Amino acid sequence: MKIIHALEEFSAGTTPVILAAGCFDGLHIGHRAVIQVAIDQAKACDGEAWIFTFSPHPAKVLSPDHAPPLIFTTSQQLRHLQELGVDGCILQPFTVDFMKQEPVDFFDALRSHIPELAGISVGADWSFGKNRSGNADLLARLCAERHM
Repeated sequence: MKIIHALEEFSAGTTPVILAAGCFDGLHIGHRAVIQVAIDQAKACDGEAWIFTFSPHPAKVLSPDHAPPLIFTTSQQLRHLQELGVDGCILQPFTVDFMKQEPVDFFDALRSHIPELAGISVGADWSFGKNRSGNADLLARLCAERHM
C-alpha cells in the first residue's frame, strides 16, 4: 500500500482513483462499509482504492483537552487498511488553516491533486469544510456537476 502524508504529494497517474474519505479512527462496521464501496468501485473501473484521512485526528486539534483516546495508532490503522485491500492512503495533516477551507475549495483541491479522481465514498453523516458546512449531499452534487 502506498502512503503519502499530504494531498499535495499525490503522484498523478492514468489509473482511475476512488477515494474513501473519513477519519477511520477505529475501522468499525460503518467505516468498513465506506471503504468497501471504494474498493468495489475501484475494481469495477480497473482503478485504485485510496483512503483520505487525517493525522492528527481532528479532535486533537479542535479540542485537545477533550479528544478521546484513539482506538488504533497510525501504524495499526495503516496495517488494517492494507489488510482490507486498499491501494493507498493519504494522511492529510489536519490544521486550523486546513479546517478553514470552504467545502468547494476542498473538493477542487482533491480534483486538482488527483486528476484521475473517479469517485468518493463517504458515510451519510460525513461533513467537511469550514464549520463542517459541507455534507454528503453537497459532495454528491459536486461529483455530479463534474461528471464523477
